[in-house]
Amino acid sequence: MGRKIRHNPWLLGLPNEVAVLSLIAFFVAIGFGIVAPAIPVFARSFGVSALAASSVVSVFALMRFASAPLAGFWVNRFGERIIL
Repeated sequence: MGRKIRHNPWLLGLPNEVAVLSLIAFFVAIGFGIVAPAIPVFARSFGVSALAASSVVSVFALMRFASAPLAGFWVNRFGERIIL
């Protein structure tokens, strides 16, 4: 495994790979948080109802939640490089 992170007490002993993946997940969540409030504005400008726009976001979140166990199984079975 990679080196351990030692400079931050919260990340003490955490492998670098885990810290990087955690930061990526954090920034993805921040990105959704920034985009989500603007969705009604975009929906209005494209002539789409707020219900339709929010349905797209909700379906994306539900499918991501539902597919995570299957994706994890595939990664464990076939390996990271093949799946990604």
